Amino acid sequence: MRQREFQSGTFSWKAALLISMAVLFIIEAACRFVYREEFSGIAGLRRSSVAIEHEPWYNEWLGEQGKANKLRWHPYAYWRSLPFSGKQVSVTEEGLRTTLNEPCEGHERVVRVFMFGGSTMWGFPTRDEFTIPSCLSRIGNSTMKSSGKHVCVQVYNFGQSGYVSGQEISELLNVLRSNARPDLVVFYDGANDLFSAYQNRMAGIPQNEENRRKEFNLVREPLRATLTALETVATCSGLARVARVVTRSILGQQSQMPAAGSRADAVMQDDLAQQIVRTYEANIAFVEALSRAFAFSAEFVWQPLVFTKTHLTKPEQDAARLWEYLKPLSERTNALLRASEAMSRKSNFHNLTSAFEDKNETIFVDWCHVTEEGNEMVARKITQAILPKLNETVISSDRHEAIPIPHRPQ
Repeated sequence: MRQREFQSGTFSWKAALLISMAVLFIIEAACRFVYREEFSGIAGLRRSSVAIEHEPWYNEWLGEQGKANKLRWHPYAYWRSLPFSGKQVSVTEEGLRTTLNEPCEGHERVVRVFMFGGSTMWGFPTRDEFTIPSCLSRIGNSTMKSSGKHVCVQVYNFGQSGYVSGQEISELLNVLRSNARPDLVVFYDGANDLFSAYQNRMAGIPQNEENRRKEFNLVREPLRATLTALETVATCSGLARVARVVTRSILGQQSQMPAAGSRADAVMQDDLAQQIVRTYEANIAFVEALSRAFAFSAEFVWQPLVFTKTHLTKPEQDAARLWEYLKPLSERTNALLRASEAMSRKSNFHNLTSAFEDKNETIFVDWCHVTEEGNEMVARKITQAILPKLNETVISSDRHEAIPIPHRPQ
C-alpha cells in the first residue's frame, strides 16, 4: 500500500514538473513570437533610427541592418562583422563594410586610404554608398579629377561597431602584419572612447570589458560555466525581455545610465576626461611611430556629438536627453583637448566637434550617429583636411600593386 502511495506521489511530482516545464516552454515561445522584433534586435535598431524612418529606403535598410548586425571573434581586436550581402547593407568575407570605390584603370597613381573607427565609421544608420568612407572616396576622386590629377583614391573601411581607439590600433597592426600597406590612414574617434571610459570607470580599454573577465577560462571551470549559463538564460529569456519591454512602455524611454550630479561624480568625470585625453595622445604617438616605420601618413579626427550642436531638432533633443549623463564628460574632454599644447601642435589632428553647430536640420539620429547627409558633411571636412596629404602621397603611391586584406579562415 505504502509502495503504491510512494509511486503515486513520485508520479504526481514528475507529472507536475513536466507540466510546469511545458507551460514555461509555451510561455517562452509565445513571448519570443509576440516580441520577435526585440529578440532579433530590430526593435532596438528602430528606436535608434526614428529620425530617418520617413526615408523611402528605411524599411529595407532596417531589415538588412538587423541581419548584418552580427559579430565573430577576431584576434587582438576582439570582434569583426560577419559577412552579409544585401541591397542597402553589405559586409565582405573579411568582415569589412563594403565601400563604393571607382575603378582605377587608366589612372597614373592610386592612393590607398585605410579608415578606422567605430559604428559611425562602419556606417550606422546608412546605406553602403553613404558611409563616411564611401563618401570620402567619391569626394576625393571628384576633387582629384577637377584639379587635373590622374589619381585614383581607393578607400577601405576598417571601422567596427563599438571599437575604441586602442582596438583600432590593434586592427591596424593586424593589417600591417598581413603585408597590406596604406598610403594614408584616418582615425575617427571620440564617442566610444567616452562611453567606454564612463562604463568601465577607466579610459583606454574596450567596452564591456567586465564580460571578457567573466568569460575568461570559462571552459576550464564547469561549475562557473554552469552558473554563468543559468544567469544568461535568466537574463535573456523571453519573460525577462518582455518585462523590460513592459517597463519601458510604462515609464517611457529612460536615460541609459544614471545622470551625473554629485561633487564626487564631477571629480570622477574630470579624472576620466584627463585619462581619455592622455590615452588618446599616447595612441596618436603609437600610430605616428608606425607611420614612420611603414611609410604612411596618419590623420586623426575627433568626431562631433549631439551635445556640440547648437540648434537641436525635436529628435535630437530626445537623443540628447536620453544620453545626457555623458554630456559633462564630453564637455570636459573637449575642453581638455582644446587646451592641450601637444594636440594644438599637431597639424594632423582635426577637431570636428563644432562641425554641425550652425545646422538647423536634423543631423543626429542619436547621441553620436548621423544621417547620410551628416556623413557627407563629415567626409567633405575630412577630405579638405587630408587633401594636402593626398597630393603629397601621389609621389610615392605606386609602390603597391595590390592590397591583401587579412582574412581568417573560419
